[in-house]
Amino acid sequence: MIDAIIKILEITGICGLLIFGLMIVNISSGCLINIKEKGESFSKEKFIKGILKTVVLYIATCILAIVFTLLPFLNELINNIYNIQLISIESLQTLSNTSILTLFISVIINQSMKAFSNIKNI
Repeated sequence: MIDAIIKILEITGICGLLIFGLMIVNISSGCLINIKEKGESFSKEKFIKGILKTVVLYIATCILAIVFTLLPFLNELINNIYNIQLISIESLQTLSNTSILTLFISVIINQSMKAFSNIKNI
């Protein structure tokens, strides 16, 4: 179980690099739009708020990935205690891996769309 969590944390680290790279593009382009089109001055508070939002999003995504990783182990625990197999272990592992992949792909696509929209508006 610990090995699975460590492996998923390695994957989330790689995805985190993508998410934080997109965050830099989003925040930078958003600041440029605010300065150029809205005539606002650079706001350190908005910049920090954008970084904090991304950090919270990343932490929540990592926690969800860990929860999805633990599902097969929970199923095995229930099977050992009550001798009831809810879902086959292979099916649940496939479902868990697919959920984690979908989670990260959706976050990366969402951040990419925001970055593209901001760049387009510059």
